Amino acid sequence: MRFFAPYSVVLLFICFATWIQIGCENKSSRVGEFTHIPTTGLDLEKQVYLYNNELQYDSSITLIRQYLERHKNSPEELYYGYLNLSFTYKRLFDYDHVLIYLDSALVHGKQTDKQLFFENNILAQKSMAYFDLQQFGRADSLIAILKEKKYLYLNDEDRSKLWILEGYSMYLKKAYLQAEQQYMLAIERMKKSSPCDLPMVYCKQMQLYAAMNDSVKEQRAFNNSMTQADSCGILKYKHYTAEVALLLAREQKKSAKILVATSRLDSINLLYREKENLIQLSELDKKFQLEKQQQQILFDGQVLRQKNTFIALLIVSLILILFGILFYFVWRSRQKIKQHNLSQIKYTNQLIQRIEEERKRIATDLHDEISHDLLSLKRTIQDRSGGSNNQIDTIINNIRSISRNLHPAMFETLGLKISIEQLAERIQQTDQFVISLDIDYAGGLPSFSELQIYRIVQEAMTNTIKYANAHAAKITIQETSKTVQVEIRDNGTGFDVDKKLIHADSFGLHNIIERSEAIGGKANIESNKHGTIITIEIYT
Repeated sequence: MRFFAPYSVVLLFICFATWIQIGCENKSSRVGEFTHIPTTGLDLEKQVYLYNNELQYDSSITLIRQYLERHKNSPEELYYGYLNLSFTYKRLFDYDHVLIYLDSALVHGKQTDKQLFFENNILAQKSMAYFDLQQFGRADSLIAILKEKKYLYLNDEDRSKLWILEGYSMYLKKAYLQAEQQYMLAIERMKKSSPCDLPMVYCKQMQLYAAMNDSVKEQRAFNNSMTQADSCGILKYKHYTAEVALLLAREQKKSAKILVATSRLDSINLLYREKENLIQLSELDKKFQLEKQQQQILFDGQVLRQKNTFIALLIVSLILILFGILFYFVWRSRQKIKQHNLSQIKYTNQLIQRIEEERKRIATDLHDEISHDLLSLKRTIQDRSGGSNNQIDTIINNIRSISRNLHPAMFETLGLKISIEQLAERIQQTDQFVISLDIDYAGGLPSFSELQIYRIVQEAMTNTIKYANAHAAKITIQETSKTVQVEIRDNGTGFDVDKKLIHADSFGLHNIIERSEAIGGKANIESNKHGTIITIEIYT
């Protein structure tokens, strides 16, 4: 107890300080992360879409990377993470990375139970990527596969985009009327699913109507595209529409139209650059605010560590004091119980010893004095009457039997083994009871302990003969280098040991247990319908 407290204080203080330090480091290491990471692929796609429309591609990629790290054990969420990476790199016209991330998404999609769903969606995205790269053959082959599958598991947005690609393939083959019909189907579907992407199909219509020399429809498609881009606030689509208009004007070699288209595109470019500058300024401001927050967090963390350390020290001190008080009271209680048990054992030993001394005295008086007086009375009667008196002989034999039960004659001289053999012989002659002996004992115990073993055997045999309805028993005594083991076994009807021990008439069993404890042993009593076994182990 004296050495426990100082070392415990040091150990617990180190543990608390380490915990506090790790907690603060983890807090500071999280600076710069997004405060809210999307939990589902749908939420991620919405946030990435907003970032990409604002040209905040770095924020988009950072968000996706953190999402991938958070969901690294979920194949389905990893699929959506890599899919959104492909969307972002598509905005940057980096189609090498687009295809790489689509393949990565497919790998994780195949590890789920929706394999066909993910395969078809990746085929759709790849066909669009190949189309943007003007690898029309590859795009058409993938679209043909999806068409054969009846566009299974594709949403309306992706279906409408694939119809745009099919329409463009018809346009390249100069099947203008078929292309126009395909574009119209795509427009109707896209109005319901993703109206902000309508400029994609309107620009394709502009090319189609230019090839058909229908300037009215071409202008209408241009107006529709610009209106939809303005409505959704997507500057990129306005820029794309203006580029297509300029390209068509140059192909038609109309100077006035080229001049208007160029002026329009330059104006949009100015807005584009202005928006980029505003974004850069916003990013600088965010960086400044972030650094300021980091400094404040570091300062707050240092103050918090000091407070936590002080509080932890107080808590540890209080715990140690309470633990010390509790330990002291437990120790005192155990000492009292131990002292009480020792006193009880000492008292029991003294009591048993005095009982044995009194038994020995009574046995001696019965044997020496009363038996002698009876013998003298017998001789006097014989001298007067000239005959014998059998009643006096019976009384003398009974007194001798009582004397032997009170204290075995010459126990100290004969020893435990011979005394038990004589006891077994008397019981077999008197009670017609069979007793077998297996005694391997060389006298390793003091005389007092041997006498208690004799009394235990005597008590056990008395109980067996009176109550067990047994006809045989076996007494085994085995001595080893460290113990003496006693076993008394009978073939009686048995009894419930637990119930018997709590009854008032179980003196014999308690006598066996207490005598065993008095000589440093432990008694175990087992009983069932096949008989009773009493086992005592005494350490020498």
